[in-house]
Amino acid sequence: PSFQFTNGAHDLWDPIQQQAFKLTRELDIDGMRIGSISPRASARYDKVKSQEDLDPDPAKRRAGEIQRTDGTPVAGATIVELPVTGVEHTGGFTIYMKNGAVRQFEEEIWTRSNDAGRFVIYPEGKFQLVVCHERGFALVNSDQFDANAVIQLQPWVRVRGSIDQTAKPRDTVDISTTPVQADGWPKIQLHDYDVEVAEEGAFDHKVVPPGQV
Repeated sequence: PSFQFTNGAHDLWDPIQQQAFKLTRELDIDGMRIGSISPRASARYDKVKSQEDLDPDPAKRRAGEIQRTDGTPVAGATIVELPVTGVEHTGGFTIYMKNGAVRQFEEEIWTRSNDAGRFVIYPEGKFQLVVCHERGFALVNSDQFDANAVIQLQPWVRVRGSIDQTAKPRDTVDISTTPVQADGWPKIQLHDYDVEVAEEGAFDHKVVPPGQV
């Protein structure tokens, strides 16, 4: 299991950590992970005081649809909702990925498209949507979504290259990409972990966002 702390729980780090150790012993669990949630996610979790804080506001309901470029609905696409305020120290937001899929779901506000490609979100004000699926990628802001709630995935781009393995040989590299967006919107960086590197230094990354990055 993984135990994640918010900023609001830092003062309780030691007793909660001991509870985590006790729980793994009682359940005979072999190993666990203890870490912390990002400041962005912490602020969201620390606001939760009751079930009412988790229930979506029907007045904010927004529906959309994910399609391929030929209009075919896409089931199972991951839709991540990002705000436009509270940016990180980079001046934008970072989503951690693994082979084109979101790696740390606990950090994000997210949903998935159903069999008809449809999804629902409950945003607070302006927002940006990052859509990931094995079929492709999309990034839209709330102005674009207001104009057209049908989001079409564009196929992933493949990037191949090599790194110098002379001084410090590596089995993997991390690759970060920042898609170019409309002026005035916080940048979004996709950080993909553990892209495999061959012994001679070659890598082949098949899930890079399309378009200008």
